[in-house]
Amino acid sequence: AVETACLAFDGTDVPLELCRFAREGWWHEKQNQLGSPGQLQDVLKALPRGDEVQGIHEAFTVGPDDPTNEMESFARLRTAIVQRPERSIAIVCHWGVINELSDASAGNAELIECERLAKSGYIKARKHHKPPNAPRTA
Repeated sequence: AVETACLAFDGTDVPLELCRFAREGWWHEKQNQLGSPGQLQDVLKALPRGDEVQGIHEAFTVGPDDPTNEMESFARLRTAIVQRPERSIAIVCHWGVINELSDASAGNAELIECERLAKSGYIKARKHHKPPNAPRTA
């Protein structure tokens, strides 16, 4: 998702910030294990705006009250979203995260435009935007 964000927002001044709680579910699966900050920084060196990604240290720092499972992590993500001061935010994430937040099912590279209710943090999918000329998966 970090790679996608760097590519999608190349040429913009949109802030790029990692959030520890916006991590895909299915933590028991190998592909959903966190790497290291060094591995991420190596990947970011090759990406547009990779040097602008903020919050790397925080995203890899385990706190005493950190979630112990996916559902707790999704709940913390909802809280983090509610606390954001911006009127509009973009969350670049994997399928399980957007599905958990909005009950929407997204295809690869699809943008899901959502409405966020300010007090509850509830996110409702409003519109699906298919990527132009992108390959489709079955």
